[in-house]
Amino acid sequence: MFRLTKLEPPHGWNAVLWELAIVTIGVLIALGAQQFVDSIHARNEVTQLVGALRSELADSRGRWQHVRNSDPCTLQRLDALERWNATAPPSAKLNRAYRLFVWNQHSGAWDLAKTSAAMANISLRQRLLFASLYDAINNWRQMIVEDLPGLPTAVNLRFTSVPSRVNS
Repeated sequence: MFRLTKLEPPHGWNAVLWELAIVTIGVLIALGAQQFVDSIHARNEVTQLVGALRSELADSRGRWQHVRNSDPCTLQRLDALERWNATAPPSAKLNRAYRLFVWNQHSGAWDLAKTSAAMANISLRQRLLFASLYDAINNWRQMIVEDLPGLPTAVNLRFTSVPSRVNS
C-alpha cells in the first residue's frame, strides 16, 4: 500500500516558486508580444483598407469628372440631333447617330471592406463617409440602368440602333 508522506521537493519550495515565477513571467511576456504584433497587423490592415477605398474613390472621381467635363459636348450633340430630327424627311434614319459614353463606377474595395474585420477599427465618422460616397455611386448606377434605355424616346430621334457604351 502506498503511504502518503510529507511531500518535499528535492531543492526546496523556494526553488519551485522561483521556477513557477519564471514560467509565469515568460507566458505574460509572450502574450504581451502577441498582442503587440496583432495590433501592428490590425493597424496595417486598416491602413491598406482605407488606402484601397480612397484609391477606388479617386478613380471614380476621375471618371465622374470626365463625364461632367463632356456634358457640354454631349448637350451640343443632342441639340444638333434634335435639330436634324426636326428638319429631316420622315423616312430619314441615322445609323450610330450618337455614341453615348458612360464610365462605370467601381466598388470592389467597398464590397470587400463591408465584410472585413478591419472595418471595425475604422472610425465611425470615416465609415459613414465611405458609406455615403458609395451610396452616391450606387445611385449613379441605378440612374444609368433606369435612364439609358429611355434615351432615344427622351430626345425623340429615329435611330436605326441605340448605340451606347458603359465602360469599366
